[in-house]
Formats: sequence, structure tokens, C-alpha cells
Amino acid sequence: MQLAAVKATTQEVSSYINANSLCISNRGCEPTFVNSRSQTLIDVTITTACISNLIRKWHVADQVPVSDHRLINFDINLSKTPTKLFRDPRGTDKERYLCHLRENLIAAQKQEPKNDEEIEVFANTVQSVTKTAFDALRSEQQPGGTTSWWNRELSDLKRSARRSFNKAKAARRNSDWEIYKTYLRLLKKLIRKRQSDAWRTYCEE
Repeated sequence: MQLAAVKATTQEVSSYINANSLCISNRGCEPTFVNSRSQTLIDVTITTACISNLIRKWHVADQVPVSDHRLINFDINLSKTPTKLFRDPRGTDKERYLCHLRENLIAAQKQEPKNDEEIEVFANTVQSVTKTAFDALRSEQQPGGTTSWWNRELSDLKRSARRSFNKAKAARRNSDWEIYKTYLRLLKKLIRKRQSDAWRTYCEE
């Protein structure tokens, strides 16, 4: 009965894909679902024909899975856009900024605005000096970069989890799967702790 239901579902999905001119972007036969009982390819990446032509390097990721369903990675080949730089305020040297600001505010401090027009000029001067000092010391960075909360302990634990997963996947022994699950629980727990600590530190700064 279960096999018949699986076949019926497969036929329905196949009919839907064909009826709507969709495409399956899966490549290869690497299992997408792996646990102690089975290893199957049941996860399907479905796209329109237009998007299908843009997909490159579809593959099942060789990473420690956080569930029985493994990660699927692929690239979408879009036209390149200029890299946008952003300013990182936290990267500013505060001591140098204050020193730079004091030096540039000397001229502004000599002003003694007496009417609305002079007050506006004074305010614009202070704003300009402040921005100039800030921009002079802030570093321009590209989006992304390293994850600040990731450390060597996490890398070692992730490496051990990956090795135990590969061993369990190949040997298919319950004892190996239990070892892998233990590593995975420890990795998830440590990731949550590191993220929580990093967020707390960020909020306190």
C-alpha cells in the first residue's frame, strides 16, 4: 500500500511538472535524504524553464546536515552588479576620531552666532566637521566577510561531526549514527551559545 502511494505521488508530481512546463534542476544521484534506515534521493529542485538556464553547479552539499535532509547548493548565473561598499561604524578608532574632531572644531568654536542665519551656518559647520572626521577614519568594507562568533572550537567540532556523518553514511551502523548525532547535538548547542554571546556583546557595545 505504501509503495502504491509513493508511485501515485510520483506520477502526480511528474504530471504537474510536465503540464506546467517546469524543469528539474537536480544533477547526479547523490542521496538528499540520509538517516540510519535509508539513503534516498527524494528532494527535488523545480524551476521554470527560464530560471533553469541560469542554474549552475547544482549539488548536494558535503556539510554536516542539521536534519535528515541534506543541504542542496547551486549558483544562479545573473549579470554582475558593481560591488557596493559600506561603512562600518564599529571599525572606527574612537580615540583618533575624537582627536580629529577636536582639531577641526577649533574654528567652529570661535564662531558666536547671533541670529538665525548664523546659527544655521554654525550648525552646518559642526555637522560637516563631524561627518568629515567620521568618514576619514571609518573603513570601507564589502558586505559579508568572516563570522565574528565562529572560532576554532566550532571548526574542530564541525570537522568531527562531518567525519562521523561520512562514516555512518558509508557503514550504515546504528552505533555510528549515534556517535554522529552526539556530535551534531554538541555542535548545535555550541553554535547557539556562541551566537547568543555575540549578540549580547553587540548590544552592550
